Amino acid sequence: MEAYLKELNAQLTSKLCQLEMEKKRGEELDQVMRASQLQNSWEAPIEQLNMEQLKVAKTALHGLKKAINKETQICINL
Repeated sequence: MEAYLKELNAQLTSKLCQLEMEKKRGEELDQVMRASQLQNSWEAPIEQLNMEQLKVAKTALHGLKKAINKETQICINL
């Protein structure tokens, strides 16, 4: 009985590991999909973007603004 429980525990551990790997893979695929949508959004006129695309673009633009500000501060301090 104890050997059987150990085997079941090993199988459970293996399946949990596989599940975690699949979750990470799903998250990576979501990121790739969002990036692809954003790239396509840049090519479309702003009037054709839906609310989700506008939110993603806004977030990307804020990130870009922060990066530009950071770089200009570095250049100024040189």
